Amino acid sequence: MDFSVPKKDWDHVCRQVTARLTKQSTIFDHDDPYKDVVEDIVKRLIAKDFDITKPMDDRLTVVPSKTRFKDVRSVGGERVALQALEHLGFDDFLKSKGMSLRYRKIAAMLVVGR
Repeated sequence: MDFSVPKKDWDHVCRQVTARLTKQSTIFDHDDPYKDVVEDIVKRLIAKDFDITKPMDDRLTVVPSKTRFKDVRSVGGERVALQALEHLGFDDFLKSKGMSLRYRKIAAMLVVGR
């Protein structure tokens, strides 16, 4: 495999691979310039029976009672708001007004962020 991703973008590719392996989507999946590279890496990992949820020896053990958090945030409310927007047909409404996918996603983020 030719890994032609510049070193400055390795972190981005790793985050995208992790998101795909954990079945999460990111906001701008559709216009990711490394979408094909990410897809290839994911396919290769799956073919080798890689399981991201299986603990590996090089991982750290986290003790919740001894862990400190800074600027803790919840995403529960945001998820409920996104589901409400879907239920209301917000995306379809914006699409009917000629808005591109990118700007529809940005509009949804702005509404949910309120």
